[in-house]
Amino acid sequence: MQYERSPKDSHVETIWYEIDMLRYVYKTLSSSTEPGFVAAKNLLIEGALLHYRNLIRFFSGQNARPNDLSTARPEVWSDDNLTKHDLNEMCKIGIILDKKYFKDISKYLQHVTVERYSDPKGWDLPEMYARLEPALVAFERTFPHT
Repeated sequence: MQYERSPKDSHVETIWYEIDMLRYVYKTLSSSTEPGFVAAKNLLIEGALLHYRNLIRFFSGQNARPNDLSTARPEVWSDDNLTKHDLNEMCKIGIILDKKYFKDISKYLQHVTVERYSDPKGWDLPEMYARLEPALVAFERTFPHT
């Protein structure tokens, strides 16, 4: 059996996928009180971090590779509805959060490293999410979810 993520009809839908997944895993993680939830909790934390990292890199416009969707090149994914104000708002938030979290999240998710044991990392997901939410709202204001 093969598995495939939901198909997307546009680049904006790809960004919405990241937002939807972050919101889903964060909400599920925040609301679960189920005993024996350890494996699922770890999976949800990693899912939240992965989608968070993808979004802060998108919003920051930092280090965009040629095929990356990024605020550095909005002409690739946006339409004429994107205002300079909304773009600047998203970028400003993204740059701050990218500097604060991208490297650490990448280090803990991408590689099996000695730091995962010797330097355990806690993540204040409610604070991280709250700081990203204004960029998500700005995106949603310009590109309403269909």
